[in-house]
Amino acid sequence: MRAEGISLGELEKSETQIRMALPASIDVDELLAKTPICGDREGGPPHRSSLQYRPGEMVLYLPKQCLLDKKVAAS
Repeated sequence: MRAEGISLGELEKSETQIRMALPASIDVDELLAKTPICGDREGGPPHRSSLQYRPGEMVLYLPKQCLLDKKVAAS
């Protein structure tokens, strides 16, 4: 993200998630537009992981179960 001009705050790591603090001055639209580019450049997200934007942070985590409806996931 730094290479794309977006600075993240401190990383908080645990066994099942990585939380990335976002400064209050961040342009959310720019962040969301550049996130897939950066993720793909690094080989994509880990299998079965989820990346979510929340005000003030981005969270990459392994959900306890699939968040998609089974009919949607099967299509």
